[in-house]
Amino acid sequence: MSDKFIQNSSNESNGAESQVAAEDTVQGNNAAQETQTRQGSNGSYNQYGNQNIGGPPYPQYQPYPPRPYSYEPYKRVEQDDILGHVSSKQAFAVVLLCSVFGVLFSAIFLRGGFGLSVPLLCTLFYSFAVWYMSKKDAKPSRESKLLLIPIGLLSYGFFLNDNQTVYFINVLLLLVLIPLQLCHMSQTSGSKLFTVQSAYDTIISTVSRPFSYLDTPFKAVSQRMSNGVKESRFFMVFLGALAALPLAYIFISLFSVADSAFGYFVNRLVEKIDISFGTILFDIVFGFLSAMFVSTWLITLRARKKPEAKGFNINASFNGVIVSTVLVILNLIQLAFVAVQFGYLFAGMKLPGGMTYSQYARSGFFELCGVLCISVMIIIFCLIFVKKHEGRLPKSVSLLLTLFIACNFVVVVSAVFRMLTYIKVYDLSVKRFMVTWLIVIFALCLIGAVIKIWSPRFNLPVYVVIVTLIMTASVNLVNVNRIIAEYNVDCYIQSIGTDKPRDIDTEYLAALGPSAAKATLRLYENCQPSIRPGVKKALNRQKNQLDSKSWKNMCIYDIEASRILEGVNELT
Repeated sequence: MSDKFIQNSSNESNGAESQVAAEDTVQGNNAAQETQTRQGSNGSYNQYGNQNIGGPPYPQYQPYPPRPYSYEPYKRVEQDDILGHVSSKQAFAVVLLCSVFGVLFSAIFLRGGFGLSVPLLCTLFYSFAVWYMSKKDAKPSRESKLLLIPIGLLSYGFFLNDNQTVYFINVLLLLVLIPLQLCHMSQTSGSKLFTVQSAYDTIISTVSRPFSYLDTPFKAVSQRMSNGVKESRFFMVFLGALAALPLAYIFISLFSVADSAFGYFVNRLVEKIDISFGTILFDIVFGFLSAMFVSTWLITLRARKKPEAKGFNINASFNGVIVSTVLVILNLIQLAFVAVQFGYLFAGMKLPGGMTYSQYARSGFFELCGVLCISVMIIIFCLIFVKKHEGRLPKSVSLLLTLFIACNFVVVVSAVFRMLTYIKVYDLSVKRFMVTWLIVIFALCLIGAVIKIWSPRFNLPVYVVIVTLIMTASVNLVNVNRIIAEYNVDCYIQSIGTDKPRDIDTEYLAALGPSAAKATLRLYENCQPSIRPGVKKALNRQKNQLDSKSWKNMCIYDIEASRILEGVNELT
């Protein structure tokens, strides 16, 4: 019975399968009919079911394999070395020191001005900069140590002088020398001092790299705090002092209102040191903002390893024949000018058109200065870009260039002679003094150019830098305003009682400031009665300028001026 049941079940299943197969066959026939119908109505379809009328069948779509995930985060130049140093104690300390320096810079210099503030701040900056760089393995070079001498002289020149033009020159030189000195002291430049490659390394280390790592001060502070600096006594004292500032301000304000004597004492103290809530807030904000850049600059200098020495080669391929032709033409013009100068200025010939020597001197001085500037550019071009043989210029170029420089020496002498003649008639001024000083620097640099022509191993850039620094240090050691006042007063006093009495500009004497007080007082004692009121007015103006100064912008000559101007109100 069971066998019969199994046989019936298998028959039923076979029948069901045959029925499903028959249904599939019917559906396939129907699909084929639909395809044929569509082909007849819409056109032909290929084997992929896509319409492609009159063309080959479309190839089957092959998807691209997925790309492997290979994202790499952006990595800054020398990131590992710089960020690896951020976690050190020295990096955290230099961030705090730069913050304090920034606050003092704002309070002393920005609100004080040029004077004693500059050498004080420069000494403070180098005290912690040298300490910080001394922790580096690489020892500073001898040249970087020698650069500290002109930097110190230029910074202390602000205390020895009160001339704004000298201040401007000092600022320009300090902005060049300080980054250059720190770059070589930290051994972040592998090239020699005063080379093109050294200048390039200094610009990169001072401008480009610090702006790329402005996050390093924040990383230094955060990492030190996470490493347990919260438990250090110094940090706790710093936080306590920071928290006490607003409380101290509230207490002082309340006590000043409560007691008039205490309030008078506080007001006099505030007037003396020139502080207020607004200035304190500005000093703190400026200090922290400036500390971001200065600390980043020092950290990147400290963390960077010494690079390999690189050379900066200039392709000197300019044809010597062309240069010689140009120099021949220029020398002919220069020789004609030299002949005229020897005739009119040096041999005493009569000037054309009835001109006086002072008018003749005034007429062409600035044009001669323009000629000197163009000549310097021509000399530099010849020394750098003219094709050389075994490091030497062609003899024709060397001879013509030497003659060209010799003619320019006559131009220099002519310019100085014109200026001295003009000063003899119209007195000395700051502009005339500084222009003459600059022409002397040009003349000394031309001597170095002649040496370079005939001795290729001579280091002309170093010579020019040394000459410039020595001349600038010299003009800082003498008080320019005092020299000008003494000269003008001496010329006026000597002209009294002569056939050609001179005039003197008392307003210009007053503008020279307290440094001219000694000469102005001597003028008051020896001048003619007609100009005595103007001289006394100049003394009063100098006294007002001295009274408006503070210890921040004072110079050493203000001490003598305060004694001289003490009794100016008693003069009759």
